[in-house]
Amino acid sequence: MKLAKKRYSLNMQSTKKNRGEWSELYVFCQLILKNTLPFGDTNGRAVDNDFLTILKLAHDHEEAIFNRLKNGKLQIVKNDGAIVKELLISEAFDEGQLKIIFDQIRNGVGRTFNMDSFIPIMNKLNIQKFKGNSSKKADIWIGFDYQATIHDLDPMGIKSYAGGAPTLLNSSKVTNFIYEITNFTGSVNQVNAIESRSKIKDRVKKILAEGGVFTYTPSNDNVHEKNLRMVDSKMPELLAEVLIKYYRGDGCLLSSLVVEEQKIARFKDYLKAVVLGMFSSKEWDGNYTSNGTIILHDADTLVLYHVMKDKIFKDYFFSKTKLDTPASRNGFGKLYIENNKIYMKLNLQIRSI
Repeated sequence: MKLAKKRYSLNMQSTKKNRGEWSELYVFCQLILKNTLPFGDTNGRAVDNDFLTILKLAHDHEEAIFNRLKNGKLQIVKNDGAIVKELLISEAFDEGQLKIIFDQIRNGVGRTFNMDSFIPIMNKLNIQKFKGNSSKKADIWIGFDYQATIHDLDPMGIKSYAGGAPTLLNSSKVTNFIYEITNFTGSVNQVNAIESRSKIKDRVKKILAEGGVFTYTPSNDNVHEKNLRMVDSKMPELLAEVLIKYYRGDGCLLSSLVVEEQKIARFKDYLKAVVLGMFSSKEWDGNYTSNGTIILHDADTLVLYHVMKDKIFKDYFFSKTKLDTPASRNGFGKLYIENNKIYMKLNLQIRSI
């Protein structure tokens, strides 16, 4: 299947990227250097003697494929089969160089920053651009051998802990959930005037203390809600229920907020969709654009979660996920009145732990 890619230019002389984008380049180089990629267990650790043997890699397989040869060489081949270059991997970079690069990624200052140390490596690998598609979950493609079965250019995403825990679902205005507030005996102005450090949670607690009842109000034109119902017809209501628990202070770990067996199964399906296919702000057709996710924990630890091991994939992400309070710029967390009814928007953001 032909997959679209995430596109962003890499000007090798001067380029600023965020940690996630630099991490993708770092992981790509680590996989060139290594010949195996271990599966992870439900705790995030590598499983002994359970790994992929890497045969080829691509960051854009319509332009070039990187074949890992048995003699320690790397062969770069165009999509028409023409060989661009062959070189010893050890001549391009080594583990020590990548360790320095990882530390620079982790300690980079600002939302985006330069990584001049990547320039000579990318030049040796003939990479002038690193492409992808912001509407697809795949960051790289890996051809591998697993249990004597060859898989050709399998799409996989990357989640990096360099600099902090990564988000799984980024907040935006479309991830707002709207609640009608009934039975409220307090003052709208007094609630909105709360400006504590945890002001949104404190406002919700104040509303509840004044008798307020939160009732989720579905929206017919919210693309995020439509996507949620592709996972499960009741997924918006289930998430709305969990959001209230979070904002009233019941905890942040998804595994502590969702305890009923049937709901756990639904949330595991939801997280799988978030990781492998669904974006909140773009209409989703229910299909995955990635078959797995590589987790970068530290400079030399990569583990894979893949649909081949579906139960472990779901168990890991469910147990390693929490709700997060995003910036209030998305227009949520205050009471407002429409048609003589009181409403509040609460925003959803999901982060790894």
